[in-house]
Amino acid sequence: MSRANLAIAYANRGAAYSNQGDYDRTIADETRAIALDPRNALAYLNRGEFFGEVSVLLGEPPLFPRHEEVELSWKILDPVERFWARKGARPQQYAAGGWGPASADEMLRRDGREWRLP
Repeated sequence: MSRANLAIAYANRGAAYSNQGDYDRTIADETRAIALDPRNALAYLNRGEFFGEVSVLLGEPPLFPRHEEVELSWKILDPVERFWARKGARPQQYAAGGWGPASADEMLRRDGREWRLP
C-alpha cells in the first residue's frame, strides 16, 4: 500500500474513532496520517474538527477560530494590504526562526528601547 493510501486509511479510522469519542486514538491516527502524507487535507480537516469538538466538550475556548473570527481578521487585515498595494510597500523579509528584520531593532533603538529576549 502506498504512503498516500495508508494516510487515507489512518485519516478515515481517526474519523471513526472521533465518532466513538475515543480522543487518544483520534489524535494518534490523524497525526499519523499527516506524517505519512503532509498533503492529505482530510487528515488536517479531521484533526482540526476534532480539536474544535474537544475544546467545546471541555468548556474551553475553541482551539481554532470560528467563521466570524476569520471574517473579522480579514476586515482588519484587508485595509493594511490595500495600503501596502497603494504604496508599493511590503513587510521586510527575514529568516524563518529569526527575531525579525534588522530595521525592527533600529526602530526600537530610536526610542531608546530594545527587545526583551527570552
